Amino acid sequence: MPRFGLAPLPKIEYHLGRARTDTQEFRGSATARRSRASRPASVTKNAQTASASESARRPRPPSFPLSAREDRLPFSFESDYVAVAKDVDVLRRQMMVEWKEQLDQEEQNFHSIGIFLEKKLNDMLASTEKYGKLNHLRVLAVCDILDRVFASLPRYGSLLGVLKHELLRAIFDRYDEVVVRDGRPLSSCVPFFALSRFHRSDDDVDESMSLEEEIYHLKKQLDNSKNILSKQKQSLDKVFARAGGRSLGMAFRAWAETIKGKSRMQRSLGRVLKNLRGTQSKTDLRRAFRGWAQVTEATKWERHLEEDYKSADEARSNLTLRLQDFAEQRDAAIRDEQIARRENELLKHEITHLRTQMARMKEVDNADDRPVTPRPDWDARATEFKEIPHAVEKKAQDSSMSDIEDNGGEADDSGNGAEKAKAKSDRDKVYSKFKRALAQERMISIEHALADDPSKGATTTGDKVKILYDEVKRLRVALVDAAKLSIVFDYTEESSPISNWQSKYKDTSKHFNALGTGNDVPPYLRIKGRVKKRHVTKRECEKMVKDVWRQKAESKDEDNLSQFFFKYLKGRFGMQTMVADWGYNMLYALKKYSYDADCELFLKILIGELDEDVYIEQMSMLDRVSDAFRKADLSDGGSVTGLLSRFDIERVLREQFPLKSNEQFEEIIESMQQDQPGEGMVKYAALFEEDREGNQGEFAECIRDQFIQEREDYLKELEECLIAHARLNGGNLSRVLVVEAFKDADADKPREEVDKIIEKIFKGVSGEVIPSEKLMKLLWPQYIARSGRRKAEGSKEKKREVSQEMKKVVESVGLRYPNTPEVAQKKVLAETSNGATADGVEVDDVTDMAAELFQMRK
Repeated sequence: MPRFGLAPLPKIEYHLGRARTDTQEFRGSATARRSRASRPASVTKNAQTASASESARRPRPPSFPLSAREDRLPFSFESDYVAVAKDVDVLRRQMMVEWKEQLDQEEQNFHSIGIFLEKKLNDMLASTEKYGKLNHLRVLAVCDILDRVFASLPRYGSLLGVLKHELLRAIFDRYDEVVVRDGRPLSSCVPFFALSRFHRSDDDVDESMSLEEEIYHLKKQLDNSKNILSKQKQSLDKVFARAGGRSLGMAFRAWAETIKGKSRMQRSLGRVLKNLRGTQSKTDLRRAFRGWAQVTEATKWERHLEEDYKSADEARSNLTLRLQDFAEQRDAAIRDEQIARRENELLKHEITHLRTQMARMKEVDNADDRPVTPRPDWDARATEFKEIPHAVEKKAQDSSMSDIEDNGGEADDSGNGAEKAKAKSDRDKVYSKFKRALAQERMISIEHALADDPSKGATTTGDKVKILYDEVKRLRVALVDAAKLSIVFDYTEESSPISNWQSKYKDTSKHFNALGTGNDVPPYLRIKGRVKKRHVTKRECEKMVKDVWRQKAESKDEDNLSQFFFKYLKGRFGMQTMVADWGYNMLYALKKYSYDADCELFLKILIGELDEDVYIEQMSMLDRVSDAFRKADLSDGGSVTGLLSRFDIERVLREQFPLKSNEQFEEIIESMQQDQPGEGMVKYAALFEEDREGNQGEFAECIRDQFIQEREDYLKELEECLIAHARLNGGNLSRVLVVEAFKDADADKPREEVDKIIEKIFKGVSGEVIPSEKLMKLLWPQYIARSGRRKAEGSKEKKREVSQEMKKVVESVGLRYPNTPEVAQKKVLAETSNGATADGVEVDDVTDMAAELFQMRK
């Protein structure tokens, strides 16, 4: 084994690398010696033989520098490598001598010992950093510097000496034996961290040696097997050579039979094993199938039980809800019954009063048919009217005679006819006077009966009787009307769809009478009994309207607004009673706040009077106007300021609404002036803002109202054209006639738009014709807007165009016929009248314009 050289080396790194390489070789040999000592003698002998044969072929491990993680210097106190430890001690001592000499030489160049030692310590730490934080040279250098520092402090020499020895005992192994007792230098001691590394290395070496021994034994067994096979081969060769060809054939056949027998045995064994495995697999399969069937059945039952539980839970929830509804309906029925009883009592009382009045009237009216009641002043009356007693007697006789005649009795024939006639005449005169007196008495009783009646201006008995009779009729009608239900809202439009299903209710101060649960009642109004009237503020109404429109746009629901409104209330309140409660109150609030554009439009769409496209187009119109204002602001100065002049506002409005009249623009400008008075700049964004109650400004309300009014005016004009065409076809309209009506009302409307409207109208209609009334009912809710100017406005524009063209023609004709204006006039008429009259300009207008032009030219 090579030893360390003692010649001085220029670099400490090289010394450490060589020392580590040689130490690893020595450590390997020492570990091998320890493992041989612990193994049995036979194993040790075989290992020695193998190592002797392999040592010649094995190359020596290459030398490599010290790792940054390991500093495995060979420090051990075992007898196997004492010599190596001495060599390493010599090397380390020589390195430390060189280190100390260098310090002594350089120390003279520094005035401060502290600065010098700090610099050398930093240099030493930097040079040994790559060997790891813990290495032997680093520890020795630190200790040497520490000695120099202690030497510079003689005042605390004894204390520092004690601290030094204690510190070194904690760092180095066997410090007292090597340094204190033997007097050897500190470099001969081994640090504790080096010992721990060495022990870990020994464990790795032992493990590698055990693996090498196993490899060696396996190789040896392989060599022995090869030797045995070679010997058997040699014996077989000898046998084959001795036996010859016959013996070889027999041996081959015997060998073949042996092979076949073995193969048959193997096949039989395979079949037996296969049968055993098959039987076992079938048994396992049956068990697995039975287990799977049981698990499946249990899963199915569990699923059925879960479904039954869910259905039972749902049934319980539904039953609970139904019980709640029944309880509410019962309470409502009890309340309605109590109210009905009170109303019934009132009605009975009123009927009794009416019957009393009726009896009085009959008594007054039938005064002539009952006997005359004797008056208290009968004697005075009889004296005044002497004919009364005789007339009464005659009246009684005539009555008795008429009774006899009616009963078939016989009359007395003693008197002649002249006497009877005279007596009858006298009797009639007296009776007429008596009847006038009786009428006066009746008038007195009627005046007392009508003391509280407002009709005191009547002068005759017939008038007063008529007044009383009319009063009885009025009371009867009032009584019948009180028992009936009035409509929810008084819509005067006969074509309103809500009039087909709205029944009547008694609008008290606190309740609505519900419409019932029929199919003709919208879902959000279906309930029986009475609904409590809530005070829904305009802010709450506007908030719910906007929330309904927002959710409908987000959900992209295809249902109409009435159906979606029911879904909205159902999702928000749940129970049908609450849905109907809010349905009635929202309907009432929408009608109450219908002066607002949002509430009015929502109400009309909700009851089916308008289509939702009207709302969508109106909102799109507002967005277009707002975007146009913003673009005009941006194009003015390159940035958005939020301000526009009133001239720019009017210019943008005329660009956005080319079909509006000057009166409509004046109305819009006036509404804008109300929102933002003055002559300064206009904050155009504020024109569309709403206040806390949801009210928009006059500007936004104005253009929205004009939007609705323009649509209605256009539909009325279209209706006139449709009716005119329907009269020529028996009141019916076909697709062709509808197209012609659109051409008459709006010639500039694209044919594609007209076809879409017609397809939507005739969808679901059987046949090719439809009555004009039904067509207008289908057409009225849709959104239809005018595409061009009205007919009169178009004629004015065309007249101006024709006038310009005529000027050009007059100029050209005048050049060709300067002295014949009549010929020129005829030429003008010939060239202009054909095209002008085809566009709605009359020939007389063309003639007048031509004459005026020629007169001006003259």
